[in-house]
Amino acid sequence: MSLKNLVLILLFFSGIWVANAQDTFTPPKHNFSFGPMAGYNLDTKGLAYGGGLMYEYRPFQKFGFTTALMYERTRKDVSGDYWGELDGTHVYGDVRIHQEYSLNVGARYYMGGFYLATALGVGYDDYYTNLSDGSISDGGHAYGLYKSLGAGYQIPLKNRDVIEAEAGFFGTRDMKIGGTVRYKIRR
Repeated sequence: MSLKNLVLILLFFSGIWVANAQDTFTPPKHNFSFGPMAGYNLDTKGLAYGGGLMYEYRPFQKFGFTTALMYERTRKDVSGDYWGELDGTHVYGDVRIHQEYSLNVGARYYMGGFYLATALGVGYDDYYTNLSDGSISDGGHAYGLYKSLGAGYQIPLKNRDVIEAEAGFFGTRDMKIGGTVRYKIRR
C-alpha cells in the first residue's frame, strides 16, 4: 500500500468521524413567549412588576433575534411626603405610580441551556401620585431609550416548549433590577 493511499484512507475516515461528531440539534426558528416580571426600581426605590410578550427568530443554533412588548409598573408608598396646603387642609402624598411601556428589539447568544440577552428600543414613561385629598398629581410623561441586559436559562419540556428564567437590568429613565419567568412556545 502506498503512502498516498494510506493518507487518503485516513482522511476519509477522519472526515466521517468529524461529520458524525457534529451536533444535529437545530432549534425551532420561530418562538413566542409570555410571562410576568418582578424587580426593584433602583431610582424610585419601589417594587416593580408587570409582564410581556416576546417573539424570537432563531436562524442559528447559537444566535437568536428578539422583539418584545413590555409593561412595567412601580408602586411606592409616599404617605409621609407633605405636598402643601389646600383650603386650610394639609395634603400628603399617598402612592406614587410609575408605569413604563416599551417596544424593543434584541439579540441572544446561547451556550447550551444558558443564554445572554440584550435589547434596545423605545419606552414610554408615565408618572403620577395619588394624594391624601383624593386628587392626582401628574408627574409627567416622557419617551426614552429602553435598554436591557440579562442572562437566563431554559428548562426544556416534553412538548419541545421551554420555561425561561431570566435576570438582569432593564428600563428607560428609571432602571430596574429583576427577573422574569416566561413560557416559550417553540415551533
